[in-house]
Amino acid sequence: MFEDELAILTELNQTGFNFAIVNFDQNLTLNGYFDIGLNQNQMVNDILKALNNQFFVANESVINEISNEFGEIRLSNHFMDAQSTDIVYRSLVDIYSDDQIRLLRPFVDKLLNTEDIEDAKTNAISFQQQIIKSFLTDDEKIQLLTMSSGVLGFVEFVDNGGIEKIRDALGIHLNEHGFPNSRSRGCSVSMRNVWLGAVIGGGAGALGGAKVGCAGGMVGGPIGAAGGCVGGAVMGGASGFISGALMATASELLGSCFR
Repeated sequence: MFEDELAILTELNQTGFNFAIVNFDQNLTLNGYFDIGLNQNQMVNDILKALNNQFFVANESVINEISNEFGEIRLSNHFMDAQSTDIVYRSLVDIYSDDQIRLLRPFVDKLLNTEDIEDAKTNAISFQQQIIKSFLTDDEKIQLLTMSSGVLGFVEFVDNGGIEKIRDALGIHLNEHGFPNSRSRGCSVSMRNVWLGAVIGGGAGALGGAKVGCAGGMVGGPIGAAGGCVGGAVMGGASGFISGALMATASELLGSCFR
């Protein structure tokens, strides 16, 4: 049960992460000395357009509405350091039911205390089985499976050299804009901050997608209702999770590699 949905979500994340990193530097701006901005609005917009017609069908206005949940982030602010788990859960209560939150919260708690990427993978696989065996509705299960699949997608992205690709993109961007000595050194990434960025981004995207979907904006999709709240939440949540993970990783790398 849910094999088809998990297969679609796996492919969706692979496609989304691969597209996002290829186009990552196009969404970067340089505002001053090591003051790099990331246009998360445009990144989500680009990801949704890349997924459109393969995983769902939506017109440009729908994609714009979902991506408008996001703005431009200054990577040099390292804003994730100041975020708390309370902010994470506040970002989720508007999109998930109480029953979903009761199942999701222990997983997110564990995720935010997991620095080892393989442990995160193990936890996400276990969480998927919990979701499938739970008494949630099928639509509620699909929404949570989107979150767990995002974690697995990021783990695969890291295993395939994704962090190094983000680091290289930042270095090239700095060098091209007049900082020729901005070579990387001593890089480190706090996975807690990466997961914070991913979960908050996923929640924002899911909320925006659900609002659009519930209003009849989603034309179609292979997961959940063909059009409607769930289809929108899945697509918004997946694109938000991907962009949030990459944004937080870039912020971590900018602070540790290039100083």
